[in-house]
Amino acid sequence: MKKTILLGAMTFLLVAGAIAQSTVTLKWHTLAEAKELNKTTPKKFLIDIYTDWCGWCKVMDQKTFQHTKIAAIIDQYFYAVKFNAEKDADVEYKGKVYKLIFDPNTKKAYHELTTVLFNNQSRGYPTICYMDEEMNIIQAISGYQTPEQIEPVLKFFGTNSYKSTPWETYTGTFQSELK
Repeated sequence: MKKTILLGAMTFLLVAGAIAQSTVTLKWHTLAEAKELNKTTPKKFLIDIYTDWCGWCKVMDQKTFQHTKIAAIIDQYFYAVKFNAEKDADVEYKGKVYKLIFDPNTKKAYHELTTVLFNNQSRGYPTICYMDEEMNIIQAISGYQTPEQIEPVLKFFGTNSYKSTPWETYTGTFQSELK
């Protein structure tokens, strides 16, 4: 009887622990909120540029950004910012106000800031723009990324390895925490 109760209690604790770990969620900010937080605790910025119609953006939200270890890495090194490329309101960045522009010919809207965040290159969605603590663009990377694909990128930029180590060298010695 005691063994059954002990086994039941251990099973409960294991299941409860697994559920608690799987419910970790990433705290998303607006760019203005992240800039304000950065005044007291400097961190880099990770800007997730998405649209409502983008299927891969939604998959990345569910599979990559909600992964417990990925969320923890992002939280450690970055302020996570969600930016809707077709809806967000006016945004001040580096002394200039960027607006949502409506094109009457195509009947579509786009945000001027996406051009800056995309580093004046044509990109798709999702795109993640990585910035340093002073909001200088490090790099924008387009396309869906799995947890295994994004982990080395997050650490490469988060630990400042990008300043002294070529990407090929970094990934050649990278040790994943996901396995």
